[in-house]
Amino acid sequence: LASMGDSGGADAPLGRGFYTERIHELTRALAKQQAGIDAVLADLADARKQHNAASEKMRRAYASADERVFREAARDRALGPAYKALAMLHGSFAQLSTNIDAEVSLASSSREIEARVKALEGARLAEAVDRLSDDYLALRAENDAIARDDNLSRRPSPDRGEADC
Repeated sequence: LASMGDSGGADAPLGRGFYTERIHELTRALAKQQAGIDAVLADLADARKQHNAASEKMRRAYASADERVFREAARDRALGPAYKALAMLHGSFAQLSTNIDAEVSLASSSREIEARVKALEGARLAEAVDRLSDDYLALRAENDAIARDDNLSRRPSPDRGEADC
């Protein structure tokens, strides 16, 4: 809690300004991190919108193609394998969509956990700063008390003459 002073290397207490500036630095760093998190969340929301739009478009296209191919396959038995291939293709796209949803969910959970960890680290940092401030104030009070006691012990007492010193 002390830094080396310019005068003879004596320990000098850090000023209040040092702690205030450090707190401002931490606050700015947290604001930058929050801006980054907000940008990632905005990108994630945009990706989800695009995924949902593509999924809906795929569902409509499948419904239309299914209806047409089924109708034609009912008339012409040679189109039966085409209908089966369309059904398999739809199943593959559905599985792909499920996998994407699961990956997005995992990424979201991961970010939430990281945010919790950062919040806990921030809380620990705030607690540490509070403890350091309390320790600093206690040391200052103790130093002041020692200085007062030292000054009192060096003063000549009224009972004793100055010759006793």
